[in-house]
Amino acid sequence: IFQKTTESIFGLRVGQEVTIFSADSLASKVAKDKTIQDYLVNNFIKKPVIRPLSNVYTFRAKRILIIDSLAVYPRNVKVDILVMTKSARINFERLLLDLNPEIVVADGSNYKSRVKKWEQTAIKQKIPFHKTSEEGFFRVK
Repeated sequence: IFQKTTESIFGLRVGQEVTIFSADSLASKVAKDKTIQDYLVNNFIKKPVIRPLSNVYTFRAKRILIIDSLAVYPRNVKVDILVMTKSARINFERLLLDLNPEIVVADGSNYKSRVKKWEQTAIKQKIPFHKTSEEGFFRVK
């Protein structure tokens, strides 16, 4: 999960192939993004594949759920990684109780004030919280 202010950009790298997932529908804009270009150059990758961002992924047996500004999510589903994007207006405490994620990640597309409230709620429920705006990108291991 890349740190990019105002946008949500995720990447999947397998060997020398990279797929970039973005909410931005313009593939050419995403491919030319400085954050993406820096990553590609630093990893000697020629051209990424651009795909639209989805709300649910499974990677290395971990279920990743992305909550965006629509704030829609399935209840009673096992979620390992909860990613908050686009400053979703949601009852965050109830969300954490419903999903009980292993970790919450807030990307750079969120308002800092909202991220601060989410972090306090996660800490209160003893759930680790990662802010890409302060801690940089998040890597699923």
